Amino acid sequence: MDLNDIWAQNKRWILGVFAGLIFFWIATSIVSSVYNAQSAERSARQVPGSVAKEEFYDQRDRKTARAVGEQLASANQRLIDELDFDAPDRFLLAGKGDPDLHFDQVARYVRSTLVDKSQQFGVELAGSSLDWDPPVGREEIQRTLMGLCVLHNAVERLLDAGDEVRGASGDAVGLQAVEKFEVSKKGRSRNSRRGGIRRVRQRGQKRASSIDVSERVDEYEVNFKFRADAATVQLFLEKCRAQKPAILLQDGFKMKSGRNPGDPLTVMGRLVAIDVRDTEASS
Repeated sequence: MDLNDIWAQNKRWILGVFAGLIFFWIATSIVSSVYNAQSAERSARQVPGSVAKEEFYDQRDRKTARAVGEQLASANQRLIDELDFDAPDRFLLAGKGDPDLHFDQVARYVRSTLVDKSQQFGVELAGSSLDWDPPVGREEIQRTLMGLCVLHNAVERLLDAGDEVRGASGDAVGLQAVEKFEVSKKGRSRNSRRGGIRRVRQRGQKRASSIDVSERVDEYEVNFKFRADAATVQLFLEKCRAQKPAILLQDGFKMKSGRNPGDPLTVMGRLVAIDVRDTEASS
């Protein structure tokens, strides 16, 4: 079969293929002239490099950002210094030997010193008014010791407040009775001290760039109930706020008047101490 026979038999198919090739060539030329795909591809490849070289913030912006960062860090440190509950060494397990024996010694110390002081000031305070659950295990013992530290500081400030009010006015009721000071188990410890090791913050230490508050804070709560006059209540709350270590008053504070005029107020509420730890030291 020669070419003429092939042409005669496949004329329509050959013409269709040829027409398709011509149409494809024309379309490609039009698209290239309008959109210049190669040029666009080259531009796209150059974008990351140009963006990386471009400075979005000038030197003044960076200087301002550093200054703001330093101010925030300073404010954060002042807040920590103001609120952080730094317990005396007596209430820490580190280096104290057997945890159970040390806890028993501290518990007896807290109960006896507060009962003795209340008797000295003429205030009703039974040993059973100071309450806490017996802790089990080193971590729980350390938490309860911190709670005892909050309780001890709070009752001492309350006794001092009542004594000062009575000293200022011989007719004042002052503090009449301590009915309850109880270490609460509701305090939060997201990342407690392991084995009772005290975390030490280094002021010059570089801090983490991202900080989860719940990983830095332990809370120790104490529930209370006592009877006193208004002047003693006010002075007690002021001592909790102003003296170190800091103790804060939680929501739910209540005062109930007595049956007769001049009767002491019955005061109930909850105190909390906040222990702020360094993230690097606790990791």
